[in-house]
Amino acid sequence: NNTIKRTEYNNKDEMQKGLIEFLMYYILYRRHGGLRKELNVKTPFQAIEKWFEIKPEIFLQEPDEFKNKVLSLKYINQTSCHKQSCET
Repeated sequence: NNTIKRTEYNNKDEMQKGLIEFLMYYILYRRHGGLRKELNVKTPFQAIEKWFEIKPEIFLQEPDEFKNKVLSLKYINQTSCHKQSCET
């Protein structure tokens, strides 16, 4: 999913939507070969969950809270203020 290299966007809103979808995919679902093999994880989010099990004190929030924030980006973008008309 190389959204930046292969996709032309018609406007800023389309681009922002595409980038958010890519970010969600990259963090939550994309398999990464460079992750530490001893953790036995495939995605960055799985690494977050594993590290939370090992050393929870280094985290400011639980992995599910982080995942929900990442997933909510999709909905925040749909209602963002740059879509509203502004007068100066």
